[in-house]
Amino acid sequence: MTTSEYIRKRKMTLAAVDLKENKERVIDVALKYGYDSADAFSRAFMTFHVITPTMARKLIVAFRISRWKT
Repeated sequence: MTTSEYIRKRKMTLAAVDLKENKERVIDVALKYGYDSADAFSRAFMTFHVITPTMARKLIVAFRISRWKT
């Protein structure tokens, strides 16, 4: 795994936690993790978690936290 892949995966994991625990707005989380728009963030989130950020907030889901070894 490349460094950039690790960073991207780590950001998506932390973003999921922020959405779930802190109830931050999607745009705020997107900006926090370096995305220019909520749409770009939502596409990346969906690619990684196979669920939209809004759905992730509403549902009880287990996010991909241990998808890679640390």
